[in-house]
Amino acid sequence: PNTSVDEAAVISKLFPNPTTGSFTVNLTSDVSYEATITNITGATVFHKVGEGAVLNIDLDAARGTYVLRIRTAQGTAVQMIVLQ
Repeated sequence: PNTSVDEAAVISKLFPNPTTGSFTVNLTSDVSYEATITNITGATVFHKVGEGAVLNIDLDAARGTYVLRIRTAQGTAVQMIVLQ
């Protein structure tokens, strides 16, 4: 797979952000993906391998800033998520 970071090639929309825990990621196409969310220290708080164009995430974690990484054949997108 392509390992370049190109958010526009992977994620078309992420909302709401900031979030209270539940948010939606619209991918640019119906693809196989690996989604990982890590906290500021690098610990994984969410991981999912799936397929589709929409990813609904319900993050049950402490308030703070998290890093969402979605890896697909089109590339890897990295987005900051703020949990309020």
